[in-house]
Amino acid sequence: MLAESIDRSSPPEASNREEETPNPIETYRARILRIDQDEARLAAQGCTWYEIKASTLRQSDLSSVRDKSGLNELYEVGIPHVRDRAHRPPPGFHTFYINLIDRGLRFPIPKFISSLCNHLGVSPSQLTPNSFRSLLSLAILLKFYGVPLSTYTLMQIITVNRLGPGKFYLSNKK
Repeated sequence: MLAESIDRSSPPEASNREEETPNPIETYRARILRIDQDEARLAAQGCTWYEIKASTLRQSDLSSVRDKSGLNELYEVGIPHVRDRAHRPPPGFHTFYINLIDRGLRFPIPKFISSLCNHLGVSPSQLTPNSFRSLLSLAILLKFYGVPLSTYTLMQIITVNRLGPGKFYLSNKK
């Protein structure tokens, strides 16, 4: 997730109201309005769903995300900017959907999964939840049989399948 937060930035008219504290509800409504405008523009350009959908995560959601995901203070969790999308994380960051965390995804993500995603050119958020289970199961089996766990090894035994625009699942080669 991105560290930059649109919720933290003040609206242009705020310079005239130095004593006022921005109302969190008004700030969130303004953010949703900017998201709606951005999504309408992208839809008119014929973009796919994952290019259109922006995060509606709030600053107040961050502690819940940390608790559910097992993230400690060593990891930065932030609110994506309105123009940011999950399939284009900034350098050094990964993006994830809350439903993956709700379904049991925990952090840190094993290095071999991050390396595989980098090799495939996909964000971990583009993998289905079952793909994570499959990869973790393969890691256990490979360790049991003394086979080195590497991107090369994984690419010899898995197939990457497109589930739809921007989503992928992994399966065993037949």
